[in-house]
Amino acid sequence: MRNPKTKSARRKARSAPPLGSANTPLRAEVKDRKLVVEIGIETLEWASRPENGGTLERCKVDRRRRIEWAKDVVHEMTREDEIGNSPLAQFLDDMMDKAADNGSGALCWPNSGMNDGQSQYPVANTPNKAEESQ
Repeated sequence: MRNPKTKSARRKARSAPPLGSANTPLRAEVKDRKLVVEIGIETLEWASRPENGGTLERCKVDRRRRIEWAKDVVHEMTREDEIGNSPLAQFLDDMMDKAADNGSGALCWPNSGMNDGQSQYPVANTPNKAEESQ
C-alpha cells in the first residue's frame, strides 16, 4: 500500500500555489486601454519546476530570490537583438498574426468595399449597404 504522505506530496507538487498577489496565475487581459500580462512571482517559480512542466531540470529557483529570478526573466523577455527585436515583441507579433488568421472582426481590410465611416480603411464583418437593405 502507498504511503499517503508521499501521494499528498506528489499532489501538492502538481497543484498550483494558493491565490494571492505573489501567486497570481498567468493571465492576459485588456484593462484601462492596455494589454496586461501578469503572473505572480511564486507562480513563476512554481512553473519553472520540471514536475509542473518547467524546463529547469538541473537547478531550481532559490525561494528567497524569487524577485531576482522574475527580474532576470523579464530581462530575457525584453532583451533586444541587433535589429531591436525581443522575444516578447516576437511573441506579440505571432499572437497578432494568429488573431488575424482566426478572423478578428477588429481588422480593417483595404479594398474590401466596406467602411464603418470612422476608419480610413474598410472594416471587416461590417455588412455593406446592399446586405443591410435585404
